Amino acid sequence: MKALVAPDYGISRLTVADRPVPSPGPGQLLCRVEAAALNPFDLRLVAGALRGRVPAHFPFVIGMDVAGTVEAVGDGVTSFAAGDPVIAVTRPDEGTIAEYALVDEGPAVCLRPDGLDAIRGAALPESGLTALDLLRAVDGGVTSPLAWSRHPGLGPVGSEAAGAGSKEEHLRVSAGRAGWEASGGTKEDHYRASSGRAPLHGRRLLVIGATGGIGQFIVQLAADLGAWVIATATPDDVRYVRVLGASSVIDYTAGDVPGAALRIAPDGVDLAVDLVDAGPDLRPVARAVRPGGRIVSPLDGPADFGHGVTGRYIGTFQARPGELAHLAARVANGRLSVEVGACYPLAEAPRAVVDYATEHIRGKIVIRI
Repeated sequence: MKALVAPDYGISRLTVADRPVPSPGPGQLLCRVEAAALNPFDLRLVAGALRGRVPAHFPFVIGMDVAGTVEAVGDGVTSFAAGDPVIAVTRPDEGTIAEYALVDEGPAVCLRPDGLDAIRGAALPESGLTALDLLRAVDGGVTSPLAWSRHPGLGPVGSEAAGAGSKEEHLRVSAGRAGWEASGGTKEDHYRASSGRAPLHGRRLLVIGATGGIGQFIVQLAADLGAWVIATATPDDVRYVRVLGASSVIDYTAGDVPGAALRIAPDGVDLAVDLVDAGPDLRPVARAVRPGGRIVSPLDGPADFGHGVTGRYIGTFQARPGELAHLAARVANGRLSVEVGACYPLAEAPRAVVDYATEHIRGKIVIRI
């Protein structure tokens, strides 16, 4: 099979090469890949930034996100069969940017519903599940954000919405304000009717990196949960993040994002989700966070920023049963948008990785197999 292979550390060394088709072991699915997506983790792994923490056994196939069709199953697999369309996120050592990929049966794989094509399906798993984990950190990691509310933006949706309207209309539906206005009543009515908790309701949330693969989901999910979302973006992306659900937008190219956030929320934001900075670079962000607030990131950083501001870092997402299927259903029905900024054929996958590392691309980059 053809695959995107890393023969050693270095993005420039990536190549499309022949690899043997893997065989599914116990509890595994062999998928015929239709599309796979790139993630920041892939860049860090190939560049050697994770050397010493994540073992790399060269040569290896890169990629974690996948959409495809089950070709065969290993012993003990009970939930899937050959011919099933699926989306999944795999372990880093399995690799998905290839004609075939192995997937472990479990909460990180689900059936791909009607209305969700392979391109958008491949762009969803890692970023969507990471977004849920970051929002879960608001609540101390106790409950799923999907359980916090039952208003129309988050609850089960009918299949009649799938494929209806323009992309912009689908994006509007995903924003919390559009959800409660369209269904009648006020936002407060919906939260009062909810049987779950909504820790984000009414809170001020700063999202740094709002137009990226994870950021697009953070903005939509947080807006659906009633947060006042302040998002960073370029001037060209202002309209896009507003349609996603951002109440205010900061042009990060103008500099001093914390200062701009304080002009919008003079008392400071309750929570900052930083998808860009790591380590000491997170400290300036704390200036925009109120005492007792929190900074959440998928990267590393300080646990204590002083003035009562704390940090929480998820490292790698933790898939929970049913969450990926729920997200997939929402995308299929137009309640959640997936932005794919660029799509490349497998033969051009090495260039796709270079572009991902060097260019500003909205949403996700997907490799079409």
